[in-house]
Amino acid sequence: MVESNKTLNMEPNELVVFVEEQKKSKTINCFDFSKAVKIIRENNIRNARWGLDGDWSATNDYCLRDGKAVTDHDAYLNSTWAIPTLINEDTGAEYPCYTVENKDTWDTRLDWTQEEIDLLNQKGFQSKLI
Repeated sequence: MVESNKTLNMEPNELVVFVEEQKKSKTINCFDFSKAVKIIRENNIRNARWGLDGDWSATNDYCLRDGKAVTDHDAYLNSTWAIPTLINEDTGAEYPCYTVENKDTWDTRLDWTQEEIDLLNQKGFQSKLI
């Protein structure tokens, strides 16, 4: 099960130390959109959410609904400490889905590209889902 609100379980002094350590980090965990498309297609996923494992309740939203890519969402997909994750809503299967990037050069993208939407919405792929 996705860990919910990791930081809420910390004592105040632990939280301060944790935040200060994260500020010093030179890397960031970025959602890997290509990996997500591959996972969705290989596992015939129809409904999925994406967000950050460690702060799931505040960061997740649908990315796939009824086999179609969702582009109107409020998910957070990048973090210095939490793990970007994809969850199959129908089975509960969780997939860590990220790459580690340099904070200075990371991909700020927060949504599917048109090419990824087309791959997810392909008629041949959709017929497998039904």
